[in-house]
Amino acid sequence: MSWGEVWRLAVKTFIAEPVEIRIAIGLALAFLALMILVGLRYAFRPAGPKPEPRLAEPVLRPVLMAAAPQAAPMAVLEAKAAPQKAPLFRTRKPLPRVARKTIKQTAKPFSPPRPVIRRARKDSAPRV
Repeated sequence: MSWGEVWRLAVKTFIAEPVEIRIAIGLALAFLALMILVGLRYAFRPAGPKPEPRLAEPVLRPVLMAAAPQAAPMAVLEAKAAPQKAPLFRTRKPLPRVARKTIKQTAKPFSPPRPVIRRARKDSAPRV
């Protein structure tokens, strides 16, 4: 059996199927072809820049004022030299909020003022 005969048999079987099945098979083949193309594109794409690994920030111990003047620099050097483990969870530093503009700043200075609607009270006499 040659490849031409295999192709004719596949087309004959495909045509014998109902329309709904043919549409589903066509969509599945199109999706498969798209996934192959996307996979090939990512396979031959150059690698992008990788982020540098984050290093743990050293925790500095507070220097006591009563300590000798030579002991203070040594404490700072020891704190910098000791590697610290990175915390499991980091908290985000709050970003400064942008001050919102007031209504007076955003209102159009050239627009006419809104009309004031005055309604008559039920107990007062109607105007003539």
